[in-house]
This record gives sequence, C-alpha cells and structure tokens, in this order.
Amino acid sequence: MTNKERAETLKLLTLARKTFPSSKVDAEALTLYVAALDDLTYPQIKAGVVKLLNTAKFFPTIAEVREAAGQMVAHVRHEGKPDAGEAWGEVIKFMHERSQCDTRPFPWSCPEVKEAVKRIGKTSLFALEMKDEPIVRAQFMKIYEKLLASAHDKAVMELAARKMGRDIKGLVQGVAEVRQIGG
Repeated sequence: MTNKERAETLKLLTLARKTFPSSKVDAEALTLYVAALDDLTYPQIKAGVVKLLNTAKFFPTIAEVREAAGQMVAHVRHEGKPDAGEAWGEVIKFMHERSQCDTRPFPWSCPEVKEAVKRIGKTSLFALEMKDEPIVRAQFMKIYEKLLASAHDKAVMELAARKMGRDIKGLVQGVAEVRQIGG
C-alpha cells in the first residue's frame, strides 16, 4: 500500500468508527489497523468496510475487515469457493458424467472439493446406495468444510509470517531454544 493509500485508509476507518458510537477503538488502534491491512489495496479495504458498515453491529476487527475485503474481491472476480451444498452438487455431477473406471481428470471448482472426494473415496461414491446418500453427503460436507477452514488458517498463517519478515527467524530460533531447555 502506498503512503497515500495508508492515509486514505486511516481517514476511512476514522469515519467508519464514528458510525459506531459505542466503539472504544482509538486513533492509535486505527493506526494498527492500517499497518495490519498493509498488504491490501485501499479499494479492497474500502469495499470491505462498506460491506461491514451495512452488516456489522459493532466496529469490526482487523480480521473482519480483511475477511470482508476478501469476500468482496472474490465476489467481483467470481472466485468464491462453493459452499458445502454446491460442492456436493459437483460430486453428483461427477457421478452422473463419469464411471468408476474413468481416469480422466474432472474439473473440480477448487482443490478442497477434489480432496474431499479423494478422502471419501471414488469407489465408495460409485457404490453408494440411495439409502446411504444422506450419510455420505453429511460426511462429505463435514470433510469439505474442515478442508476450507484448514486452507483459510494456512493462508492467515502465511500472511502473518510474511508480515513478520525477518522477525520470523527470531521466533523460530526462540522456539528452538525453548525446546533445548525443556528437553
């Protein structure tokens, strides 16, 4: 983010805070918001803040601004991952279009759908009886949602590590020293 975008972001967050009169977020905290959101562009942050101004009951956290900005970008780019029901719809389509022996790759919408299918097992899917479909669907959806959560957590951790930059080496070294002392 450029210095101009940082200033615009601070101004935007200051104005947004005024719409939440009970908020205890002060100017110093807003400066921290700007620093934590530095990897986003001003238009992304603005889109997220505007979304939250229309939906949030309390002044949003940094994580909520980041999530809303990501949702707005995904919406504009049509990059959102399917919800569990839509992912199960892909599985049904797969079973109707392919046979158990078909080895051609299937165009899954995202890696998490593909991995959830792999974990359930293609053989199990093709052997699925109608009476067992609700159970397998529930299992698939649970697996898929856990995979999405894991992918999100990984992305957040990678972002935090990038933001820490060289400080991450000190963190790793500190953990190694603690392990040596403890064990």
